[in-house]
Amino acid sequence: MILKFGKLKLYLPDNEPHIYYATFFAGEWDFLHVKEKDIVVDAGASVGDFTLKVAEKARKVIAIEPNPVYLDYLKKNVKENGLEDKVVIMPYAIYERSEKVKFKVGGTGSKVGEGEVEVIGMPFDEIIRIAGETNVDVIKMDIEGAESFVVNSEIFFKARDGTSWKGQR
Repeated sequence: MILKFGKLKLYLPDNEPHIYYATFFAGEWDFLHVKEKDIVVDAGASVGDFTLKVAEKARKVIAIEPNPVYLDYLKKNVKENGLEDKVVIMPYAIYERSEKVKFKVGGTGSKVGEGEVEVIGMPFDEIIRIAGETNVDVIKMDIEGAESFVVNSEIFFKARDGTSWKGQR
């Protein structure tokens, strides 16, 4: 399925046409004030709806997505929209240490630590460093229970915007 939002094209799995709704119509992530020149992390990038929406404004988007099905759509969406120079795709699960982990492929209910697929798990700070950064400005998270691996990271506490959990370390 292909949807268009302005000049953006978004390819979606046929069985999950609702993925785009929260980003483009409900404004679920609009409280994250992305500015020009920002380095943005899209943790749990899914098919890239948020990634695409902010990539034109941001200097760089680090899109983290371990789900192999979503990862294919994410890569296609970034390429089809000509955003390869602004988006770095990181195919890892955010985890407490670097190792292979089980991953439940369940659409929007995907989860690290259980399931039938094996993916590479890695600490958040390490993923960001591999993406070529040591600091980020904005962090969007939709990572189904793996948030603690981000909020306990050094890079998280240096970010300008991303969550109401800041300061509760």
